[in-house]
Amino acid sequence: MAVYLPEATREQVGTFPETHYGVQTVRVTLADGRVFRGVQVAWGREVVRVDGYPEIPFSEEQVVVVEDDSKPA
Repeated sequence: MAVYLPEATREQVGTFPETHYGVQTVRVTLADGRVFRGVQVAWGREVVRVDGYPEIPFSEEQVVVVEDDSKPA
């Protein structure tokens, strides 16, 4: 099942630099305070990968903040 970012965050993600063709790498903060780095988002909306996880460990409804994570920590 596909996981998408909330509509309210998509325009912001589109301003982040691409780390691969059509892909931005972001940091996602959930409503419960958990933070996921290395979240790869295709075309500014679809979460396609989260570093270190075999499946996407959150749903669209849980996402409250999305930030640029294109630079190494």
